[in-house]
Amino acid sequence: MGVSAPRVASRHGPAVQRELQVGGLTPFTSIDYPGQLSAVVFVQGCPWRCGYCHNPHLQARGQPAGPRWGDVLDFLRRRAGLLDAVVFSGGEPTLDPALPQAMAEVRALGFKVGLHSAGVNPQRLQAVLPLLDGLTPCYANHKMTLRVGGLTPLSTTDWPGMLAAVVFCQGCPWRCGYCHNPDLIPPRGENEIPWDDVLAFLHRRQGLLDGVVFSGGEPTLQAGLVDAMREVRALGFKVGLHTGGAYPQHLAAVLPLVDWVGLDVKAAFADYARITGAPGSGERALASLQQVLESGVAYEIRTTVHPTLLNDGDVTALGRDLAARGVKQYVIQAFRSQGCQDVYLNQHATRTQPLQAVGATLADLFENLTVRIA
Repeated sequence: MGVSAPRVASRHGPAVQRELQVGGLTPFTSIDYPGQLSAVVFVQGCPWRCGYCHNPHLQARGQPAGPRWGDVLDFLRRRAGLLDAVVFSGGEPTLDPALPQAMAEVRALGFKVGLHSAGVNPQRLQAVLPLLDGLTPCYANHKMTLRVGGLTPLSTTDWPGMLAAVVFCQGCPWRCGYCHNPDLIPPRGENEIPWDDVLAFLHRRQGLLDGVVFSGGEPTLQAGLVDAMREVRALGFKVGLHTGGAYPQHLAAVLPLVDWVGLDVKAAFADYARITGAPGSGERALASLQQVLESGVAYEIRTTVHPTLLNDGDVTALGRDLAARGVKQYVIQAFRSQGCQDVYLNQHATRTQPLQAVGATLADLFENLTVRIA
């Protein structure tokens, strides 16, 4: 997980409760966060014992060998404007309950935040995802298994023109009020389906289905998505993806394995946090849109319209912006209350004019514009 952590003697006693346990600090690196000049904070502790680990002194919890977190913050304050980012590495950073607070303090200093993780603590990983600008999964030389929250055996609507099974991936970093799959938001589900069972089902459907769509939740959240897509392609299926674009770097990794993408664009990119509840989500979504358009992969860009979240003027302005960015295939779809747990949105979903009227004002901007009514 990046360069080895130097052993830095602490000038203090034991760390106070809830203070990040630091095992070492690299003041400057250009390789631990590709494209960024970064400091690396090595977090003490890891429950795994990989034989090839190059930071074994970071495995044990207890007395960390590095500086106190307060000293690390003092160092970072002196580096503000000189470094781009801070990477939390390890050890396994998600083991430390103080990680979210430490990341928030780093962001408050103006740094981007990166994370090296093997996913040991998925609940804490989920908690810190909204604070991250970059995530490097540590595969630990073993296969990452996809966490599946549901499976639709046959769909004709999730991938237009295709008979497809839909695999619903568990976990999403965003909190959109109109989400109709809220059970898929937590990193672990109560009724997960083993990936091996999904593969066994797909074996039986060879020759009967055209493709498999990975939906969610947010599929690109999971490090196991790449392996899962490869296995599906090896069975002879085409691969589709539904994504909100929360992780543009992960999206770039899977696009070569994908035959079609359905990308949700939720609002004007500058206004995204109002929908997702996640600061910086608009920048990520825009980066993902640009990747999809540049990839040559077949796609549809779609926007869910709830009248209290996006008025007709908002939808028209968004459509014009997307057309100017090169979008050719656009779908505007009406909010549907099925699965939505937001009482206010469910009670205030009545439109003053048909959504088709908005579509008519945008039709000439796209090669193909579709209006979907719930």
